Amino acid sequence: MHKSAISIHTLILACVFRCSEDNRIIQQDGIHIKEVTEADEGTYRCRAKVPALGSMKQMEIQVEVNIPPVINIPPQNITGKEHKEAVFECGATGKPAPEYSWVDNNNVPLENGDDFHVNTETGVLKIMNLRPEQSGEYRCTATNSAGEDFKTAHLQVYTKPKVEEYLNLTVQTDNDLMMKCVVSGNPPPQVIFKKESEPGNFTQGINTDDRIIVRQEKDDQGREVGILEITDVSRSDDGLYTCTAVSEGGVTQRWNHITVEFSPTFEEQGPTVQWSWEKAPVNLTCLATSIPNATIQWYLHKQEINANDPNLQRLELGPRGVLRVNPISSSYFGFYTCKATNTLGTSSLDIELKEAHPPGPITGAKVDKKTATTISWKLVDPADDGGLPIQSYIVEYREAEHTWEEAFRKIWNKGSSYTIDNLIPLATYVFRFAAQSKVGVGEWGGEKVSTHTHTHTHIWIIGIMYGEETEWVKEEEES
Repeated sequence: MHKSAISIHTLILACVFRCSEDNRIIQQDGIHIKEVTEADEGTYRCRAKVPALGSMKQMEIQVEVNIPPVINIPPQNITGKEHKEAVFECGATGKPAPEYSWVDNNNVPLENGDDFHVNTETGVLKIMNLRPEQSGEYRCTATNSAGEDFKTAHLQVYTKPKVEEYLNLTVQTDNDLMMKCVVSGNPPPQVIFKKESEPGNFTQGINTDDRIIVRQEKDDQGREVGILEITDVSRSDDGLYTCTAVSEGGVTQRWNHITVEFSPTFEEQGPTVQWSWEKAPVNLTCLATSIPNATIQWYLHKQEINANDPNLQRLELGPRGVLRVNPISSSYFGFYTCKATNTLGTSSLDIELKEAHPPGPITGAKVDKKTATTISWKLVDPADDGGLPIQSYIVEYREAEHTWEEAFRKIWNKGSSYTIDNLIPLATYVFRFAAQSKVGVGEWGGEKVSTHTHTHTHIWIIGIMYGEETEWVKEEEES
C-alpha cells in the first residue's frame, strides 16, 4: 500500500491579510513572518488536502502580536517640601498593557505603605511625609510579556529653614557690634534682619543709616550666616531684632535682644526742688536711668550724709534713690546731691530742700463789677507765695457796724470768678482777703469798704406790636 501525497496550504483570512505581503513567506509546512508588527496580528487558516482522495481538512490559528513597553510619558524632576507629598507620573505604550514598578534612590523596590503608594496600572507614585534623605533619583519600569522599559527622574526635598544660632548681645555705647544669625536648610535660605520697633527690614549692604551694614556668607560648615554690623552704637540701637530665614522650603523666624549699656543720666527725674514746713518729714527722690542699674549715694552740703543720723533715712538705694529727711533744724535745708554710679560711670544731681511758709498778704484788691446785691473783685497775688503755689483765696466780709467775729466767709479757687452775692442793698460792707496754699492761710490784707446803693430802674415803652406777646425782664443795674 502506498501513501497518497498531501498538499498543505496556509491561507490568511482574506478580509485582513494578503499572502503577497513581503514579510510573509509561505512554506510547505506553514508560513514564516519576518519582522513581525502589530499589522501581522489576526486569524490564520491552514488547509491540508489529499489530491488522490479528494479530501481536505483545515484549522484556524489565532496570532497575537505582543509589543514591548515604550515609556512615552516619562517622570519629570520634581521638588517637594519636608513633611508634604510628592507625586511622580509615568506612562507607557505596549501590548499587553504594561505594569509599573518603582525603585527609590537606593534601588530599593517601593511598595504601598505609610510612606509610598504605587499604582501598578497607572504608573503614579505618591510619596508621603517627605524627608530630606528621600532626595535622589527614582526609576519607573514598565513591564509586559514582550519586555520592559524604564526612565528615571530626580526628587529634591526642600527643608524648612532652621535658625542654628542667634544670640542676645550686650554692648556699650560708642562701641561696634557684629550680630550673626546662622541658618541651615535646603535650598540655602536668605537671611533678613529687622528691628521690631522699625517699620521696614534692613537691606543688604549699607543701609540708610550708614552705621548699619548687612551681608551674608557661608561658614566652614557650609551654613548660611547673616551678619548685621553696627558702628558707634547708640542707645537708640537697643531693642528686639528679628532674624528671618527664607527659602522655597518655608520661613523661620527667631528673635534676640541687643542691650546697649550706658552711664547714668537723670532724664526721667522729676522736680529738683522740694518743700517742707513746720518740720514735716519729706522724701527726696532721685531717679537714675542707666544700664546696668545705678546705685545711689546722698550728700548734704557736699558731705556724704551720716548713716547714723536718725533724721536722714535712705529708703531706696537705686536706681530709684529715696532719702527721707526730717528737718528738725535749718541745717537740714539746702542742696542735697544724688550721686548715681554704675560700671560705666557716675553722674550727680542736686535737689534743693526749701522751707515753706504761709503766703504773704495779697498785693491788691479792686472792685471789678458791682450791683445792688453782688460784687466781683480783681485780686493781685501776694508778693511772697511762701514757696508753694497759691491754691485759693479766702474773703471775709461784714457789715460796717459788726465785728469780724460776725463776718461771713467765702473761699474761691484761684482763677475762678471772685464774686459775692446776696448782699443787702444800701448796706455798707467791709471786706478783707487772704491767700491759701498747701502750707496754710496767709496774712489778711486788702481790706476794703463798699456801700451798696439801691437804684430805681426806669422803663420806657417805645412801641406797641399788636397780635404778638411781649415779655419784659428787669435786670439789675450797677450802682
